[in-house]
Amino acid sequence: DLADGGDNVLVTRNETGVQVTRISPDRLFWLQQLQHGATLGAACEITLSTHPEFDLTGALMQEVTQGVLIDFSVAQGE
Repeated sequence: DLADGGDNVLVTRNETGVQVTRISPDRLFWLQQLQHGATLGAACEITLSTHPEFDLTGALMQEVTQGVLIDFSVAQGE
């Protein structure tokens, strides 16, 4: 029902086609932080400060499984 407001969706494409997945506002916020160049730690910190219900473990599992997060690098000690 359009009167209830909108949904957040993530559109991905893989070898089997296009997939549209409904995502929560906290997961959307977290993905946007990563998209804009935040480190994983910084993205988690800012997301948890604005969305304390954010489930990092679930988000990581979902995004890696769906092929949204495909490349990681580990910063060396500073």
